[in-house]
Amino acid sequence: MRSGAFGSPSGPNGTGPVEPALPNTVFDVASLALYGCHALPIRLKILLDRLFSVLPPEDVVQVLTGFGWSLEDYARGYILQVSFFFSFLLLLLLLFWLFSISAFVQPKKTGTIMATHRHTQKRAQRACCV
Repeated sequence: MRSGAFGSPSGPNGTGPVEPALPNTVFDVASLALYGCHALPIRLKILLDRLFSVLPPEDVVQVLTGFGWSLEDYARGYILQVSFFFSFLLLLLLLFWLFSISAFVQPKKTGTIMATHRHTQKRAQRACCV
């Protein structure tokens, strides 16, 4: 992790101290940037670095893990590996999609097939007996 990421009172360009922020506000802003994302644009990461600098490290880890990010993933700027939960969710979505597609493809009715089969058998019997 680069120096000055957390706990530094001044921004990366020496822009001065960060204003105090409530943990709930930091959580709300972090949710907009982290929820459902696997990579962070650099400007959002700078914003989150500044917001996280006013929180204790334990709260930062709690916010990150709440959205599926580890501290190492956050320092890197992207999630290295998709978790089991997201893989399972993707599998469920794929199965749902397959079942919804199968609703449009209707197999022939068995009654129609059986009637056609009986008609063919009768035709074969007549041809045999004539």
